[in-house]
Amino acid sequence: MMDYRYYDELAKVVEFVDGKPYWTEDRSSKIKSGDLAGTKTANHRYRYIGISLDGIYKTKAAHRLNFYMCHGYLPEMIDHADRDTDNNRIENLRPCTRSENMLNCKKRAGCSSSYRGVSIIRRANGVVRWLCESYATGSKVSLGTHDTEIEAAVAYNEYIISNINSRFVELNVIG
Repeated sequence: MMDYRYYDELAKVVEFVDGKPYWTEDRSSKIKSGDLAGTKTANHRYRYIGISLDGIYKTKAAHRLNFYMCHGYLPEMIDHADRDTDNNRIENLRPCTRSENMLNCKKRAGCSSSYRGVSIIRRANGVVRWLCESYATGSKVSLGTHDTEIEAAVAYNEYIISNINSRFVELNVIG
């Protein structure tokens, strides 16, 4: 059973304006009503807001608080439709499963290709091929190797369009 007490307490003292949380009352000599609530540090992707309840201090993610304040419940996960973790406008937040959330993730940095589902294979004989794979269904699906990076990216898009029926899917932008 989910314990909503911290969310209920935060809802009493935080309001969202254009997706940003603000304190509705003075919290200390330094934190005043109207100040931006919570912090977003370099090692966190989300803004967290803290509050004490019965002597125990806990932090809650701002996007989860805003969703709770508007809908009265918390889903398993909440997706930022535009992938901007600081945009907590309610119209940008949507309930999802973990696998749906992963479909809308940004492409990881440091990959051999600029396209989702595509990686380079350099063979010992000097031949370069482009491998296309998808994990969108929860398990790896190999979509073959291709002569060019763009051919592999197109194959990925075609597979996703024909096999994944989801509003969370992010396709490769070919260009």
